Amino acid sequence: MLIGGERKEFERVKVDEFIEGEIIKVEERLNEHKKYKDDETGETLEKSVHEIRLVFKLDGYQYPHRSRWMTASMNENATFYKKYVRGLFEDAIAPDEKINTEKLVGIKVRTMWDEIPLKDGSKFQSIDKIRKLGGFDLELIKALHSMPDKVEEIPF
Repeated sequence: MLIGGERKEFERVKVDEFIEGEIIKVEERLNEHKKYKDDETGETLEKSVHEIRLVFKLDGYQYPHRSRWMTASMNENATFYKKYVRGLFEDAIAPDEKINTEKLVGIKVRTMWDEIPLKDGSKFQSIDKIRKLGGFDLELIKALHSMPDKVEEIPF
């Protein structure tokens, strides 16, 4: 098997201005092993987490664009909740509530992107802000709380 080689160039988006689009897919990775530092003991531990990222079709761009992978958590300090759920729905969905992420597909959004330079001189683009286009749809929020018939909970 050969790996490596040329670095793949991705379609770049404008930064620091809102770009309209739509969430077209929610991707997930189950049981990713992540290392973290225990605040009490200071030792490095490992735990299994679910991760999630959103895929967008942005107006004026040819290819889908993705958010970063983030822990699939509705904790008030989790990136998914703080940046995405609060960015889309403000306080309409409280921390630690269960939501059906599949219901995010089809939501029209405005995204603002940022980029950071990497060690190799290239730039990494990520979402800085996200907002739902239009007002809050009560039926959508109710749908986010409705869970599919079969929900698999994997303990962390």
